[in-house]
Amino acid sequence: MGKFNTGTGIKDGKLVDAYIPHPKQVLFHKTFANEVLFGGSAGPGKSRALRAEALRWACTIPGLQIYLFRRTFPELEKNHIIPSQMEFPKDLGEYKSQARRWEFFNGSMSHFCHCQYEQDVFQYQGAEIHLLLIDELTTFTKFQYDYLRGRVRCTLPVPEKFKHKVPGIYCASNPGGVGHTFCRARWVDYARPMEVKRAPVLEGGMLRQYIPA
Repeated sequence: MGKFNTGTGIKDGKLVDAYIPHPKQVLFHKTFANEVLFGGSAGPGKSRALRAEALRWACTIPGLQIYLFRRTFPELEKNHIIPSQMEFPKDLGEYKSQARRWEFFNGSMSHFCHCQYEQDVFQYQGAEIHLLLIDELTTFTKFQYDYLRGRVRCTLPVPEKFKHKVPGIYCASNPGGVGHTFCRARWVDYARPMEVKRAPVLEGGMLRQYIPA
């Protein structure tokens, strides 16, 4: 798993992060696909990689709206909210507990969200999600994923060199769960591991990739 400490911060105008990704995490961070599933057994730092994506892109693109999901709030709190408070440096932003989000110095926000029940996705009907991050995607239903995917768009003036990344969907998951079948069909069986292949128009038409952890 990538190493990190609370020394992360800004030095000489650049983001300094002690998180050191291992090779599979590097592939996840550097991909040019924008609908990605980082999947496999527990242990390779998939959740940590999602938080690293949130932090780096929030600090890179001003005004970015990032939504990171787990299915239930206890899972969200244990696996992301509490770790983010240890990992994200206070000189980059502040965690607002009532809003459940990090607000960064440049106007970007990283929202921590959950959808325990099927209808909970309707809370995000009017959201403009620039980066959608979903941890343990196979615990979500196909309906929930497709609904949230439909909220992914971006009206920000994103620099050309970052348009491969924003808007985008970056997920992580272990096998099994209520969403196992649709995840397998859309990523694992859709193309060879690591192959980047455009999704069907009816499924969003994004550049899809499965990265086995």
